Amino acid sequence: FKNVLQATTILFLPSFLFMLRYLKQITTVLIRVYRTKFSTKRRNKSLGAHYKRDLGWG
Repeated sequence: FKNVLQATTILFLPSFLFMLRYLKQITTVLIRVYRTKFSTKRRNKSLGAHYKRDLGWG
């Protein structure tokens, strides 16, 4: 039983780590989209500042 557990861990660990990284990327994108949508409700001037801050200019 221990050998089976070890084999499954070795098999599934890389895909699990990949899934975690993928989920992290998705959440980052979703947060950015939500934030841009939220700031679009305000004036467009603040939206430009928001993009500059995201790119590291402001």
